[in-house]
Amino acid sequence: MPPVDDFAREPFEFAQKHPIQAHGFGLFLPDMKEKFAGGEKFFDVKSQQRIAWLNLVVMSPNLFGSSGGVRNGFQIEMKAYEQPGFVPIYWLPWATNQVYRITLRPSKKAFVNDYDRARIGVEQMREHLRDPTLGDQEKEDKIEDAVRRLALGAHGTNARLFLTSAVQGCSIYVEGREEEPTVYHANAKEYKPPYLGSSNFETLKSEDQYLDLSNSKMAYMDYRYRAISKGDPKRARTGGPGDWGHGAPPGDTAGTLNMKDYLVPPQDTGTMKEERAQAVDAWRKKYGLSADIYGEAKIMSTVGTIFGKKKDDDKWEFYYQKLVCVNALVYDPMRRQFTRRWDWQVINCMKFWPGPGHVIVR
Repeated sequence: MPPVDDFAREPFEFAQKHPIQAHGFGLFLPDMKEKFAGGEKFFDVKSQQRIAWLNLVVMSPNLFGSSGGVRNGFQIEMKAYEQPGFVPIYWLPWATNQVYRITLRPSKKAFVNDYDRARIGVEQMREHLRDPTLGDQEKEDKIEDAVRRLALGAHGTNARLFLTSAVQGCSIYVEGREEEPTVYHANAKEYKPPYLGSSNFETLKSEDQYLDLSNSKMAYMDYRYRAISKGDPKRARTGGPGDWGHGAPPGDTAGTLNMKDYLVPPQDTGTMKEERAQAVDAWRKKYGLSADIYGEAKIMSTVGTIFGKKKDDDKWEFYYQKLVCVNALVYDPMRRQFTRRWDWQVINCMKFWPGPGHVIVR
């Protein structure tokens, strides 16, 4: 059975064993509707473009610009229209310094008749043609994508999977009824507190600076989410971790995932040392505790993957993977030389909404 079918059938069980990188091929940005609430701007995925088509492919050996060695796990391949072997999925992308939002319910526009579908297609194409921010090739691509999507009609609207772009600092928020939750993907790449000279973690000199910057970015994204969420008081919301009730007042804490949950800090900082040791230990077990390693195995990259599953009772659950890439030179007795090995590890796979229930892999 193809990997994507295994993932579609039991996504949580699959993700406990296999790293899934939400970087990949053919990723696209669906049409967005610009909105304002609480003084903040955000973007809603247009209803007729909530559904994408997903495939899982073996991870590229050149991911993140690295070369050589052995990799494990999968990357996603995404299309805007139906393809053989692909499965329908709700797709939420990201953008620098923006907040993107999607509600997981089928699009009413996907069920219209042929006449209405054609009318919607003409309106959408007019929007693209009149958009001064789009180049000629961009306009052509968007129009082609719109035509293909609208031609699908109702196919694929009953998606039971959700996926958002890979997270390496973003915050994810889930609110609303379990049958039709709303998901936010917030980014603060260029945000920094005034006393720090850079918004880039790689330029920081100490653990205190790392913690200050990460806490500031998370607080800023939380502020934007709360401002936007409060602007829509009709939505039901979850309570806090101690009272996961539904229909709580607007502004109460939603299901939240931030960089502290899924990132392993830089090599020189003192936090989360146990998780670094855990990742390296898992790597050594895979290649043998007696493996001859030249130097120390190191954490080269960390990333989070967020996905959701609609259960048989039509209620959604959301999970995340914490992934780390470990790298070292290992002696190959067959070739009689050291060979570089790159290996992605699933450090844990946890449920984060609804409720506080977590499942640890190791």
